[in-house]
Amino acid sequence: MSSTEFDHWYEFHSERPLQTEVQQWQLAHIAAGTLGGKVSQYLPQTHKPKSVQQQIAIWNSMS
Repeated sequence: MSSTEFDHWYEFHSERPLQTEVQQWQLAHIAAGTLGGKVSQYLPQTHKPKSVQQQIAIWNSMS
């Protein structure tokens, strides 16, 4: 690996650390092995942000 390529990787992982993702995968594998099921069941799910209209509709339904 060249020093330039190393600098690019270093910059990328400085902004977006891999450690969190690795820990989530490790814990998901442990949970799946212990509790059963698929690893994907134990990974955090990302949700798309709701639009302003959807948020207003949710607040209106609460009143």
